[in-house]
Amino acid sequence: MLTGRRYRLDLTPEQGEFAERIGGACRSVWNTALEQRRIHRRRGGWIGYHDQAARWLRRKMTSPGWPRYPVTVPSRR
Repeated sequence: MLTGRRYRLDLTPEQGEFAERIGGACRSVWNTALEQRRIHRRRGGWIGYHDQAARWLRRKMTSPGWPRYPVTVPSRR
């Protein structure tokens, strides 16, 4: 069973803006990947994570206007 969690964060305005940008980028990537998989299934094919990741990396490396979001966000202790 999948469960969700909610957290209340006390972010500075700059942190909130950064979190919104990263969240938007993550939603965009997720929705695009989901749509790619749906298209492949309708055509009777299959595309998995590794194929999609390779496509995203090629696109990121060859598109000059591609957003430069960090792959990981460092934790602060």
